[in-house]
Amino acid sequence: MKSAQLPEAVRLSVAVSLVALFLMPASLFAQLAPTSKPKVQPGKGAPAGAVQNDPKAVAVIDQYLESMGGRANLKLIKDRSAQFVNKKFSPTGVTEMKMVRLLKRPSEEGAPLKIREEWELPGLGLTKEPLHFVQVYDGEQGWVKTMGYVSPLGGRTLTVFVWDKPIDDFFMSWQDDGYTVKYLGPDTLDGVAVEKIQTISFAGKQRMQYLFNKEDGMLLKKEWSEAGVKGPVRKEVFFDEYIKIRYRDDPNKWVKFAINQKIFEGGELSLEKEYQKIVINGGVEASAFTRPDGPAFEERPKQPKAPAGNGPTSKPGGKPTSKPASKPKG
Repeated sequence: MKSAQLPEAVRLSVAVSLVALFLMPASLFAQLAPTSKPKVQPGKGAPAGAVQNDPKAVAVIDQYLESMGGRANLKLIKDRSAQFVNKKFSPTGVTEMKMVRLLKRPSEEGAPLKIREEWELPGLGLTKEPLHFVQVYDGEQGWVKTMGYVSPLGGRTLTVFVWDKPIDDFFMSWQDDGYTVKYLGPDTLDGVAVEKIQTISFAGKQRMQYLFNKEDGMLLKKEWSEAGVKGPVRKEVFFDEYIKIRYRDDPNKWVKFAINQKIFEGGELSLEKEYQKIVINGGVEASAFTRPDGPAFEERPKQPKAPAGNGPTSKPGGKPTSKPASKPKG
């Protein structure tokens, strides 16, 4: 007896739903992402009329980057690969997705990063066969491969994919990206003394708070509010378990990375990221960021249509292949 499988169309629909489920936290960032930004020229400061940066907030950022390993070391990251597990929490249980992410810095300064992600989602049907996704962005165009077929990746989906994936750290380029910062003062987080700053987008619509450990300068929490159906919803990301990641091409150089990250929505745990392996400057090949192998999605075999109605089928010539039901004998 063969194991039952869901039809391809149903499998694809459910797979897309699962991807959307895991992309939800990332889409929150995409909704807040500036659609355009004024480019700050080196040495010329912020555009006219922009909010001036608070020197105390800048000092907190400088301490954080120094604690991370230093600006000089962060600038030397040429590529980064990571293996991690996403755990999505919901009222019905926990869904896990295994992921591999590759990032490569372009040779041209200011050019977009190259990004590749490989996803393994929980299986569907009685066979429980895992679903595999590959998403790639080469700096100019993107693709997604699912169930053996390749489709272009563009529009809002591409925006969500590339957003909030710096190869070094968000605070390495916050000013060039059009943000300003404000110092909110000292605070405490679970009994730990922290310093709190706020980043403000150039249009003033995006405001996020960051809490840094006052003792060692490391980032502990990021928070913001977002409009919800029943009013503002609080979003929080907690960073924990920092470890040193030494560069493969120079073990004397290192940066720190939080290998455990938890995302809360409205006070409830929504997503947890657990990093299992991180490699810096391991020599990721440029070929990893080309179009995935496989036929175009439009070339997939069409599913046969189910016969319409429940009546008798006909042979060529119009004659029915089944006899009409006989009347019951009285």
